[in-house]
Amino acid sequence: MSETEKAQIAEIRAARGRVKASLTRLENTFDEINTRNEISIRLSRLDDLFKEFERLDSNLSLEESELQEFEERYFYLNAKFNDKLDELNVQNQGRTQNSVASSITSNSNVGNFRLPKLSIPQFDCHFKDWIIFKDLFVSTVHSQVSISNVKKFQYLKGLLTNEPAS
Repeated sequence: MSETEKAQIAEIRAARGRVKASLTRLENTFDEINTRNEISIRLSRLDDLFKEFERLDSNLSLEESELQEFEERYFYLNAKFNDKLDELNVQNQGRTQNSVASSITSNSNVGNFRLPKLSIPQFDCHFKDWIIFKDLFVSTVHSQVSISNVKKFQYLKGLLTNEPAS
């Protein structure tokens, strides 16, 4: 084997060692990762490391291959990341279901109380009463789309007394 080939093999081994070190760092930081985005990023990095290791290892002889050991570590860590991702998805799904259920419960409780009957006072041309009368009529009658314009007008006429009624 020539010196050039020995240097190339040494370079490949060094590069392979850097890939293995990156895999070890991923294994050591597993417990610190708690979000789906972090897991997705790490899974992507893990796949890149595996491809790089395969590429480097294919340039070495079978006796020097460490692919089987690396594969085992890769598959184990990949499974752990995917399990953690599934766990986070289940937790988020549970939170969403609880949120929807509590929202439905709180919304159903909103309609369970009764307000006192609201009556609009009659308007008799005193302008000090105009703003109150107008606001009450607009909010309770005029803004209701379920009431026809004719009925709204009849109701308005029924609330007017004295000079405004004529």
